[in-house]
Amino acid sequence: MVSRFRYTGGGVAIYKGLALDGEVEDYMVELFQPQLSIDIVITNLSFIASNTVAKVEWTVENGITYQMQATTNLTVSNSWVDVEVPVVGPINWQTNNMSAQTNKFYRVTAPWTE
Repeated sequence: MVSRFRYTGGGVAIYKGLALDGEVEDYMVELFQPQLSIDIVITNLSFIASNTVAKVEWTVENGITYQMQATTNLTVSNSWVDVEVPVVGPINWQTNNMSAQTNKFYRVTAPWTE
């Protein structure tokens, strides 16, 4: 992520456009969320046959971002793909359509932790 800082003698300035004086600095920054104080454990995996949906639930901490991922092959490296968008605790579940697969593996990560 890039963070832009603008310094000017003319008071409050917006990040773009003209200014009478000053300087603009762009800095690369990395943002992290806090380390987890508990392990992520998948606590429930259910399959709803009527609409071929898998529901995965896990342990959660409030305010932490979680990403559920899925793969159909555990022997291929880097085959994990994100399922939907990340969720933030206290939400502790996501669903995934399995209509085209006969087997699927799931994991839950907490991205952006050090």
